[in-house]
Amino acid sequence: MSEILDFLKDQTGRVFSVKEVSKEVSPDRYERDQTWASSELKKLCNKGLIEAINGCYWIPPEDDKNASRLEEEKEESEKERLEALSGEGPPPEKTNE
Repeated sequence: MSEILDFLKDQTGRVFSVKEVSKEVSPDRYERDQTWASSELKKLCNKGLIEAINGCYWIPPEDDKNASRLEEEKEESEKERLEALSGEGPPPEKTNE
């Protein structure tokens, strides 16, 4: 599994199919089974070490990871604001002014 992770780390930002990873990491194993890396890629993805997009796998560049986190935080903040305005969520904290 670490061979696959090392390969994807060396190729940060590039997206690979299961067959591409299988072939690049171990051409010998690829000859016997073109999708041998599939289960290992799924495990890495489940552990959060890599990401999947449309059946392909990659490690996004650090900038993409940060942008993704910021977008999630922004969405959560907007959701909390809308809940507070609609009265569905917890009331906003009161400040002593």
